Amino acid sequence: WLSPRLLAIGGDAPMHQYPLQVLWGDALAGGELPIWNPYTMGGMPAFADSHAAYLYPPHLALLWAPPLLAMNWSIGLHLVLAGLGDYGVFDQVARTLRLIAP
Repeated sequence: WLSPRLLAIGGDAPMHQYPLQVLWGDALAGGELPIWNPYTMGGMPAFADSHAAYLYPPHLALLWAPPLLAMNWSIGLHLVLAGLGDYGVFDQVARTLRLIAP
């Protein structure tokens, strides 16, 4: 799950997210911002792509990691945050409906 060589999920992530992560790392290593992505759909904006989310704080925190490892850590972090959020919401709903003691 934390492997730098295997991605924890399939679907669109290997086809769309991985190239954006590689582009991000390569551009920053060259001292530039990835403004344009020449690899996806014959070229498209990279920095303005909402799927890339280059300025999203968890992505910035994982700049040190190789692309696949960063994606796996991001997936894990978001699963934990979603679980904690679900627990908080359902706990509050259950207390409001008096399904559990306050």
